[in-house]
Amino acid sequence: MYKGPGDVSITCIQYASSGDVRHDFRGNYWGTTDPAQIDALILDGHDDPNIRAEVLYAPFATGATDLVLALTPVDSVIVIPDVGGVFQYDAYLENNTQTDIIADIAIEAVLPDGTVYPVQSYPGQTIPAASAYTRTGIVQDVPPGAPAGNYTYRVTASLGDTVIVDSDEFPFEKLGARAAGNLRGWIVRGWETRNETPDARPAGVILHTASPNPFNPVTTIAFALPRQEAVTLRIFDLQGRLIRTLINHEARKEGRHAARWDGRDDTGRQAASGTYFYRLEAGNNTATGRLTMIK
Repeated sequence: MYKGPGDVSITCIQYASSGDVRHDFRGNYWGTTDPAQIDALILDGHDDPNIRAEVLYAPFATGATDLVLALTPVDSVIVIPDVGGVFQYDAYLENNTQTDIIADIAIEAVLPDGTVYPVQSYPGQTIPAASAYTRTGIVQDVPPGAPAGNYTYRVTASLGDTVIVDSDEFPFEKLGARAAGNLRGWIVRGWETRNETPDARPAGVILHTASPNPFNPVTTIAFALPRQEAVTLRIFDLQGRLIRTLINHEARKEGRHAARWDGRDDTGRQAASGTYFYRLEAGNNTATGRLTMIK
């Protein structure tokens, strides 16, 4: 056992066959992000200096935008029939550090009763330093036995078992169920084939689907900027009338941001149920999405 900076204890297991020790640290317990320094600290912590230690190190993402994960469903409203079906989405991954990040990707569905169903996991995914790409056309099967109701589809990126770096989600609905209770058949296609559109940084503004959508009483609108821009985010009704200004020409840095709408207008009054548009203006870029408030 080695007791490093901050009194964090790490237990190491020595292989009986070779005498070697493997460390798999998906986080930074050492007060530094330099792998060489971490390697030295670990080696110094062993009683026997002749033990050869293999360090599997991935840096801990220390800021909210160090590692960004965002989902964009192809359809803004997803309704799956009782016989089952599919939906498609794109996944955006961005590493804003100068070091490769090795993250575990987990896909899960939150069932109508609140139970979390583990759909698929992809451990040890490498997101290269200072890179960004969109993995396009991911297909998710929803089986006939999935119960009827409203779901949340969620993807998380984590460093190890407990350190969730970022996540994103969107809602969908399942109508009825056949062979109810048989949840087998949640098949994902697209993550493993690496059909990616790479870029050193996002080429333009990315506006994500509001989540949840439909919503009651609060929804979150997320967006990503390729550089610092002056941002305005407003809500309009179907007649084009301004309902609420969430961000008013504020300077926002490169990376991912989000704003919440509580369904109220600029005077504080509750807006009526129905469909609204949200419009993002960032520099010379404009993007628009649609959301629905229900009561």
